[in-house]
Amino acid sequence: VGRTDDGRLLHITFTLQDKDTKIRVISARDMSRKERGYYDQDS
Repeated sequence: VGRTDDGRLLHITFTLQDKDTKIRVISARDMSRKERGYYDQDS
């Protein structure tokens, strides 16, 4: 989960490479309304 400078919540999928020193982003997308609800409940 990430948040942009303008407050949008993002779902980010990534892998760790080279003994956890590199991060490779696979996809990033806006969270759905349902996902934002789950995130708001937990935080």
